[in-house]
Amino acid sequence: MATIKIMLDAGHTGKTWNAGAVKGYYESATVWKLHNLLAEELQKYGFTVGKTRKTIDESMDVSVRGKKAKGYDLLLSLHSNSADASTVRRVACIYQTADTQGTWDEISRKIADRLAPAIADAMEIPPDPGNGLRWKNYSKLAGGDRDGDGKKDDNYYGVLHGARMVKAPAVIVEHSFHSNPETCRWLMNDDNLKKLAAAEAKCLADYYGLKLPEPVKPTEPAPVTHTVVRGDTPEKIARKYGITPAELIAANIAKYPRMTIDLIVDGWVLTIPAKGSVNPVAPVFRPYDAAVVPANGLNVRKGPATTYTKLGALKCGTVIRILEEKNGWGRILYQKKEGWVSLACVKKR
Repeated sequence: MATIKIMLDAGHTGKTWNAGAVKGYYESATVWKLHNLLAEELQKYGFTVGKTRKTIDESMDVSVRGKKAKGYDLLLSLHSNSADASTVRRVACIYQTADTQGTWDEISRKIADRLAPAIADAMEIPPDPGNGLRWKNYSKLAGGDRDGDGKKDDNYYGVLHGARMVKAPAVIVEHSFHSNPETCRWLMNDDNLKKLAAAEAKCLADYYGLKLPEPVKPTEPAPVTHTVVRGDTPEKIARKYGITPAELIAANIAKYPRMTIDLIVDGWVLTIPAKGSVNPVAPVFRPYDAAVVPANGLNVRKGPATTYTKLGALKCGTVIRILEEKNGWGRILYQKKEGWVSLACVKKR
C-alpha cells in the first residue's frame, strides 16, 4: 500500500493571534502546538506528514499554504473559532465546495463528516442548549470566479481554494469556539491537546485503513552457559560471571541434584543466571569431613535409609567426606560409587 501523505496547516501567524475568552489563550499558539502533536500521532500510523510553515512566525498567504498540499492526499488546516455569544461550543469542519473536475470535494466532505464527531467526543462537547448540535459541518462558495474558469463554484476560504488548485482534498477544522471560556481552558491543557491529536490521528487512520504497528516483542537473550572443565569449582565459576555460588547452584540444582559447593563434574553444562534473578530457597550446603565413631564400624548403604542395600562397611576412625545431608543421612563416595551413612554415627571434624 502506498504511503498516505498529509499536509498540516496551523492557522494564523505569530504567538498572539486571536485571543480567547480566557487570559493567555491564543488561537495561533494553540493550533501550532496541536499541529505538532498531530504530526507525531499520524507518524505512528505510518503517515508521511508535511507542514505548511517551518516556524510559527513565518507569514504566508492562505492560498499559498493551500497549494503546499500539491502531491499530498489531504490538507488539514487547524483552527479554533469565535462567535458573539460566549455559550457557543460546537465543533465545525469546513469542507471543499462541490466540484465536477475531480473527487477531492467528495473526499473532503467524507473526512469532515468523520472528524467532527470524533473531535466533539474527544473534547466532550455537550449538545447546544438551543439546537442540540455538537458539531456542524459546511462549505462556503466564493462570491465570484476565483480560478477564472467561468464557473462560480470556487471555495471562499483561501486555504481550501489553494488546495483545490493543486487538486488536493482539504478540510478546515474549527476546534470549538475560543469565545467560550470552557473551550479555552480545555485547549490550554497540554494533556487535552495530546488526547485531541490522538483522536484525530485515529480517525484519519481508520478512514485510510491504517493501524498502529504491532509492538516488537523483545527477543529473549540466549542463556549463558558454562561447561565445567578440570579445575573448576562453583566459587571460581560464580566469581567469573559476577554472581554468587548460591545463585549458581540454585540455577542448576534441578538439572544436577548432586551439585554442591564442592562438587561439580567435568562436562556439566551449567546455566549462568543473571545476578539477582534467582533466590535460593536454602543456604548452600558445604561438604565437611567426619570420622566414623562406632567401635564395630559403620555400614554404607545405597540410599539414605536402613532399608537400602548394604554396599559395605567403614572401620572406626575412618575419615569420610559428607557431600550432602538428607533426613539424618550423609552422602559419601565409597569405592568410587555413591553411598550413604547414618550421621548419628559420625563426628564432624
